[in-house]
Amino acid sequence: MKVTTFDRKKWGLFTFEKIGYDRSSQLLIVFYLDGSMLEICPIEEHKIFELLLSTDKETLIHEHFQIKYPSFVHEKRTFLLA
Repeated sequence: MKVTTFDRKKWGLFTFEKIGYDRSSQLLIVFYLDGSMLEICPIEEHKIFELLLSTDKETLIHEHFQIKYPSFVHEKRTFLLA
């Protein structure tokens, strides 16, 4: 999986700065700043290029990708040490 880190200030991002995409499984993962992860699969590679070039990445993910493609959110997990 290739991971891309965006400059949050340049792109106006408030909820994430990293995404990962695996071409063979068509899996997109959005790594949120709160520790949760969004998986979208399957999603075509040309949609990832659309995301990379988009000036409103957060809206594209939440209002388009999550609606059109199967997705799952992995909530942040905390572990207690004994």
